[in-house]
Amino acid sequence: MRSLRFAATVLAAFVVLAPSTGRAESRWSGAAGGGLVFTTEGTGSGLWMDILRQVAPQWSVGVEGGYALLARPGPQWVYALPAASPFGYVSTPGEDNRLASASVAIRGRSPGPVRLHFLGTFGCYDLSWKPDPVMVFTGLPPPPEVVHEQYPGFSLGLGVWAAGLIRPALQLRWHQVQRPHHDYMDIVTFEA
Repeated sequence: MRSLRFAATVLAAFVVLAPSTGRAESRWSGAAGGGLVFTTEGTGSGLWMDILRQVAPQWSVGVEGGYALLARPGPQWVYALPAASPFGYVSTPGEDNRLASASVAIRGRSPGPVRLHFLGTFGCYDLSWKPDPVMVFTGLPPPPEVVHEQYPGFSLGLGVWAAGLIRPALQLRWHQVQRPHHDYMDIVTFEA
């Protein structure tokens, strides 16, 4: 809820501080968007915010922050009962399967009132989930309350946006989180 309030505040600041149509366009720009997050486990949702500064006529560089609720993955914690028992217990992550990112971003765009753009980011991705409690009679220690894993990652996106003070836009993006041992996590997002 806090992140939604923060995104709304930043978006309102961009509207108030944006240059009027009578003046030259500002070298600073920002974007706030939300959309769908597709993984191999299913569909989730997310929010992204960019703050960029123009460094060449059609190129901008800046920072991006993102936050996504991912679809619930399969089993993460496997605990077997004592050997005398004929069955085992498998727990799955709870509802808190999330991905947060902080990245450096570069954006290139075409000239004109309706602009095509390319966005590339590189940064740190924080994957977190909350495991289910473990049965007491397993004799094993319980898992941590929330598990966090930080990995490097990048994203590449293509989009289109309209002209105007507030520019509606659509963007399709591929993110790759680079986990150890060539175990990559691919995420596709559709953002508006």
